[in-house]
Amino acid sequence: MHIINREQIKSNAKAKVLDSTLNLLPITAVFLALTDLLSNLLHFFVESPINTIAEEFFTVIEDIRTAALEAEMQVAPNLAPAYAAAGRVARELLSHPTKQALLFGFLVLYLYQLVMSFGFRGVCLRVNRGERLNWANLFDTLWMAGRIVLLNLLAALLIYIGAFFFLLPGLMAYYGLRLTPFVMLDHPEWSALRCMAESWRLSSGMKMGLFWLDLSFVGWDFVGFLATSMGLDLGGLLHPLAAVLLSAVLYGIIAVFYLPYKAVTLAEYYEILRSTKPLPTETPRHEL
Repeated sequence: MHIINREQIKSNAKAKVLDSTLNLLPITAVFLALTDLLSNLLHFFVESPINTIAEEFFTVIEDIRTAALEAEMQVAPNLAPAYAAAGRVARELLSHPTKQALLFGFLVLYLYQLVMSFGFRGVCLRVNRGERLNWANLFDTLWMAGRIVLLNLLAALLIYIGAFFFLLPGLMAYYGLRLTPFVMLDHPEWSALRCMAESWRLSSGMKMGLFWLDLSFVGWDFVGFLATSMGLDLGGLLHPLAAVLLSAVLYGIIAVFYLPYKAVTLAEYYEILRSTKPLPTETPRHEL
């Protein structure tokens, strides 16, 4: 098993994020405006049908959980009523043309965010390799939109199947597929399944290392959560829209550094694994 110095790669990533010649901080600010801020504003002005379906599903789930606790059930509860409730709400929404359009619009928004997040990872991977980019490079992967969506759906399905049986298989699936976006960025000609298989190969024996890498950023996650909550509370004293905007601004102040810091760290982790576990047809790269 290859030992990776986590603190060293985080230090290297931090230096690249703060290097003004690489433009990553302003690119991240544009990315946040085009994704988080846009999404928050749309959700404020228009109620998402997807949220309505999810709320109904989790309301029934909570009722089932409460009944199970009160009855001290020792077996897994039947979740069929929750799925049935979500399906009923979905059918009701699809019976109204206006709500059909809203549902379609929010699905497009979700897919748009997936593709933009993939483009942001691509920017971070290239910055990690020393390239100087600009905000327009966020759209370099738009031509791969269909394959990006397929990749995310397949990965989510495998992780869900793993988590369905137990937490550990779900975590193993998640970290086994953690590097898939970087693999597809380097090999856009590969199929989604081949990219997933390569991520699994690279992460073999390193899943715990990836877990600890994620865990080392928990403090930043917590600070981002506090910034969002503070913005909602303070802005809510003025106006609901002010709460949305202030929470986005306070979170953005944290995220404009935190998001590329984490992404570039993961990209460097990927580079090290790629150099130590090259494909048989590849020439081994020098150690980073």
